[in-house]
Amino acid sequence: MKCLALSSKKYLLVLLLALICVESPAANIAQLREEKRHYQSELEKTRFRMFDYILNHKMATAALIATGGGLEAFLTENMDETTRNIIMVVGMFGASYCLNSYENARECAGVTAELTAYASAIDAYETKLEALDEDIAGARTTPPAPPDEPRQWQTRPLLDGPWVAVDQDEVGGILALVRNKVGSADRATLDTVSILRAMPLVFYKNATLYEAQITEGRGNHGVFTFVKHGNNDITVLDGTSAKIHGINGKGILMLENAEQALAYLKFFSAAIQGEDGTFRTIEKVDQIEWMPDADAQAMVAVASKISSVEVQRTGADWQVMSTVNYADALFSASYRVSPNGMVEMLNDQPMAADLPVRIVRFQNGVRYVLDQ
Repeated sequence: MKCLALSSKKYLLVLLLALICVESPAANIAQLREEKRHYQSELEKTRFRMFDYILNHKMATAALIATGGGLEAFLTENMDETTRNIIMVVGMFGASYCLNSYENARECAGVTAELTAYASAIDAYETKLEALDEDIAGARTTPPAPPDEPRQWQTRPLLDGPWVAVDQDEVGGILALVRNKVGSADRATLDTVSILRAMPLVFYKNATLYEAQITEGRGNHGVFTFVKHGNNDITVLDGTSAKIHGINGKGILMLENAEQALAYLKFFSAAIQGEDGTFRTIEKVDQIEWMPDADAQAMVAVASKISSVEVQRTGADWQVMSTVNYADALFSASYRVSPNGMVEMLNDQPMAADLPVRIVRFQNGVRYVLDQ
């Protein structure tokens, strides 16, 4: 354990020096934005590594927070909600943990050094991203879009997360790559793309989820969703699990911690469909696609039924308990997520039915939000 902690601190120190000492070379705006996406992805990965480390040292971390100091504010601001809740519960019993024994004191000293290194690395990433934002603003040369060109997203993303808008001067290059990898039907769909957004996928190595809004006749909108992975490989999501298992077969799936397991389950469920649409993991009532005239009382009633997501390891697998929206109903469901990406629903319990909601469906490779 001691050697692993030392190796981690060395890695973070090298990373920190690289970010501080190397200035960005002159680059065009597309290169700057690609660099920004890279650093955003690395920042998220560093945070996930920190969360994993904290969960392996819960008592020491809780004790350090309880005693105050410079790390307290950083940890409470950068921990995800699940990790924060765990540490709060542990902290009620472990405020004096570091003082109980010599071994505990040594662990707390090591945890302090490790988390300080993580704090420095995260701060360096955030400073780098701020500098890139300034560089992008200074390099911007693309004229504003015509007033009549749609620029607002009409559809909720497949997953909630750190989506980044892809600027118009990059859209053409990305769509050209997709056109070279897909069939004629998908190429025709791409001709109607208006805007594009992207988000790194934390459970795949070097993979990005893209969504392209398409505009059809009479102002109808849909979303063309694809994953770029590996050496510019493209997988178009169409509501079938075969597409996701095809990516998993590339050997890039990472389900090493609870955050990755939960994110993968949300992705898998939202990207496949049954007869009545897709499955969506619900943590907040506003994640449901309500009808425009849905009654506020119905929303309040549903909000009271939504339970917190629970993730735990069971042997080599992960078990996830969550609230799921499918068709016009709400369920409490339990899943098993295997290391190879197979997902099995172990059981489900109906919680609400006949809800005034819209249905999300894939049709011919395009995702639509439809009235029932």
